[in-house]
Amino acid sequence: SDLLVQVGGGIGHGAGGDDYRSRTGFAVDALVGRASPGTHSRLLALQAAAQGWPGTGDSCEPTPAGACREDFPVFYSLTALLGRAWGRTSSVNASVLLGPGIQLADDGGSALALSGRAQGGIRIVAPVEATLSLSTSLLPNYRGDVLLLTSLKVGLSLRR
Repeated sequence: SDLLVQVGGGIGHGAGGDDYRSRTGFAVDALVGRASPGTHSRLLALQAAAQGWPGTGDSCEPTPAGACREDFPVFYSLTALLGRAWGRTSSVNASVLLGPGIQLADDGGSALALSGRAQGGIRIVAPVEATLSLSTSLLPNYRGDVLLLTSLKVGLSLRR
């Protein structure tokens, strides 16, 4: 099997939970995985990620109930992913992964999540690839709210 190591960074957005502000911010991740041999292969990976914005200051943006909106939490996650890759032996490839994870927030909260990732890569110089990935995580119960975290990242991948 082949080893895959990848890092990426870009922009992320959080949806859900009416009483939050500052929903758009940074998104970074690192992924380590194994791929079965061949052009069309199975992937098993572990992903660590962070997404959010570290705060907007002391201003108060009121909710309909009159309280101040909180900043959308910065989330740190660890996710186990399983999926498929196509074209791994060519100069252009794609993969789709799905799996469960844990999301830890900077406000002390945590939640289980279902995460997905779609990614494309173009070989720069073997074994290095430039990648573009779209990731999403559904948190069905974060302090009573359903949240959806989405990110778009560019990165580099090393395949051995």
